[in-house]
Amino acid sequence: MLLRPEFGCDFYELPLLIDTGPSAARVADRLEVDVLAVVVTHSHADHIGGLPRLLNQRTISKIFVPYYLPEIARINRFLWKFSNVQLKELNWRRLRKERVIPVADGDKLCKHLLVLNPPRHPDQFIFGNDRSELGILDALNILNGLGIELPRDEILDYMTPIFSSQQGEQNNDYPSLARQFVHRFFVSLCESLQYLQREAISYEINRHIELTANQASVVFRFEDSCGTWLFTGDADVVVFDRLIAEGRNISAKYLKVPHHGSRGNMNRTILQKISPEYAIVSHYNRPFGRSLDPHPHHEVIDLLDQSGVKTYYTNHVLKKKVSIRTATVGATPDGAITFL
Repeated sequence: MLLRPEFGCDFYELPLLIDTGPSAARVADRLEVDVLAVVVTHSHADHIGGLPRLLNQRTISKIFVPYYLPEIARINRFLWKFSNVQLKELNWRRLRKERVIPVADGDKLCKHLLVLNPPRHPDQFIFGNDRSELGILDALNILNGLGIELPRDEILDYMTPIFSSQQGEQNNDYPSLARQFVHRFFVSLCESLQYLQREAISYEINRHIELTANQASVVFRFEDSCGTWLFTGDADVVVFDRLIAEGRNISAKYLKVPHHGSRGNMNRTILQKISPEYAIVSHYNRPFGRSLDPHPHHEVIDLLDQSGVKTYYTNHVLKKKVSIRTATVGATPDGAITFL
C-alpha cells in the first residue's frame, strides 16, 4: 500500500510504501513514483519479496524495518534443515547502512506516524514458554540432543548485520538486544520441543518461527485529513492484547486487517477497540498452516460484516471455488483509498 499524505507531512514528497508484496506481484512495475521510502512490516516473503526489484527500479531513500527482522531471518537460516517457513533475508551488504532504520514501539517516523509494535526490548516478546530458567548453553545442548545441530559459536556470539562497531555505532544498544533476542528464541524453542514426540518437532519449529515473525510486525497509527489509519502487518492477537493491556490507543477509522484476515490475528474484542469504519483485507486466497479455509477466514469476514465495517478486498474472496466477496477496483466513495 502506498501512503501519499497531504502537504505538511514528511511523506508528502516522499511517499511511503508499506510492504513490497511477493516477488511475483511485481509491485515496482506498478508504482508511479520514482523516489520513495519503504516500511517492511516483517520478514515473510509475501511482504518483502518485491524489495530487490524495487531497489533496482526505484530510488529508495529510507527502508524502515522492524526491530529484530534480521535476527528472525538469521534464526530461520540456523534452522533451515528443520523449517520450511518462507522468510526473506535482506542483502545487507548491498544496502547502505544509513538507509536501513530499525523501528520499534514509540518511534515517530513523522509527526503523523507513531510506531506501536514491535516491542523495543526482547523481554516484552511472548516466546511461548518464555519464563524458563534455562541458559542459552543448556538450551543448545538440549536441542543438540534432540538432533537439532546448530552453529553454537555463531549463536552465542551473535552479531546483527545492521550495525557494527566499525561503522561508528559503538554506543548503540541494538547489537546487545539483538543477541538477547536470538538467545531467548532458542531457550523458549528448547522448552517447547523437549517433551514433544519426534514427529512433532518440525511442526513446532515452523510454528515458533511464524509466530515470532508475526509478533515482530510493525504496527503503526497514521493521522491525516481523512482520519486515523492502523497498519498491522501480520501482527497477531498477542500483539494487540499487549497494546490493549498497556492502555495504548489503537482506534482508527481505517484498518488494514492483519495477516490477510486470519482468525488468529483478529477477534471481536480487538475489533471493538479499533472500532474502524472501513477495513482493507489484502489477500490472495492462500491457505496457511493446516487450515483448509484459505485467508481471509470465514470468521473474520463475518466479524467485519456483523460489526458494520465497510470492507474492501484486494481480490475476489473464493470459498470452494465460489466468489463470496468481490475485489475492489478504483477509488473508494470517500476518495481516501484507490485500488489498482
